[in-house]
Amino acid sequence: MNILMTGGGTGGHLAIIKAVKEAIVLRQAQEPLAEPVEVIYVGSTKGQDKQWFEHDDDFKEKYFFETRGVVNQGGLGKIKSLFMMAGATLKAIKFIRKHKAKVVFSVGGFSAA
Repeated sequence: MNILMTGGGTGGHLAIIKAVKEAIVLRQAQEPLAEPVEVIYVGSTKGQDKQWFEHDDDFKEKYFFETRGVVNQGGLGKIKSLFMMAGATLKAIKFIRKHKAKVVFSVGGFSAA
């Protein structure tokens, strides 16, 4: 079973993902399930996402989309951010279908938008 985890931008969001991911990995190591659980992370190239998870081998795969927040952007920045999110949304839909994710766990933040 594939679990897709998403969200981030700041440490508060990422710490939740890290804790839940570690609990899943620990639980599976202690008591293997009939269907193995594989955890996949989807985040942003901006914010702290890559710093936290780029080299984290507990994730089966990691993807970092080109997105950024809308808050604290000027008019053109907000428009650009919305177009970036729309493009990332289309990629995410294809991604979810490709990996047949049974669960999507989102902690919010612009990475999850």
